[in-house]
Amino acid sequence: MIGGTYSISAHAKDIYMSDPVALAQRLRGAQFTVTCTEYNRHHLQRIGGPGASVHRMYHGIDLERFARRTGPQGRNQVQPPVILSVGRLREKKGFPTLIEACAQLIARQVPFRCEIIGYGPDEALLRARIVALGLSHCIHLLGKRAQHEVIEAYARATLFVLPCQIGADGDRDGIPNVLLEAMSMQLPVISTPVSGIPEVIEHDRNGLLVPAQDVGALAHAMERLIMNPAQRAALGMRARDTVARQFSNARNLVLVRDLLTQASRAPSMDRAAVTAERQQHAS
Repeated sequence: MIGGTYSISAHAKDIYMSDPVALAQRLRGAQFTVTCTEYNRHHLQRIGGPGASVHRMYHGIDLERFARRTGPQGRNQVQPPVILSVGRLREKKGFPTLIEACAQLIARQVPFRCEIIGYGPDEALLRARIVALGLSHCIHLLGKRAQHEVIEAYARATLFVLPCQIGADGDRDGIPNVLLEAMSMQLPVISTPVSGIPEVIEHDRNGLLVPAQDVGALAHAMERLIMNPAQRAALGMRARDTVARQFSNARNLVLVRDLLTQASRAPSMDRAAVTAERQQHAS
């Protein structure tokens, strides 16, 4: 409206729940768009077409803040083993699948305690399911926690689980920050091949992937890690290495810095001229 230029940072709901026609117009009019996964970048580039400049910029992690302070032996001594999950209590996080998988672990007499940090619209539903399955003694909804408390939870946990899925409304995660945080803390992680998650978790190398909403597969993966301390340690070490190489703040902020620098040096154009240039480039 004022004839200035703009850039876009696109995230999950912006991408998958926006009107495609309006989104395409915004993408083609922007100097550039950044998004947090290659999966998202490909999706946005398809919508915006060749007239859109779309770049992948992974979320960065502060490797000093999210660093394990004790050796793996400390985690191995925690009894019963702690399954940790962190996230908004909503459909796309897959917490009902985690709860059902925990019920299978109880049936198999696998020892564990499950802690879920977060709050959201599905809290009452999840609490009711935990009670219905008789799991109140081993699954604890801890509510909202400050970041230092979440870091403490990572430090004492045995493994981290986030069974993401695509919501009925199409909403989904990109790469959840909590996965990167847990991996940076050298926690073995289990998640699903939804959206951009396979861009960070390589199955059986730095974590485990199971099909979304597959209760049996998730229960098997959790049992496998609970019963195998050596594998947990190996996955956790490789997880930390993956985050350090590809997802550090220092690495990923360079891209947006350079894009902003280039955009600031570009000659000022009014809005009609920007649109005309994008359309000409697309043709």
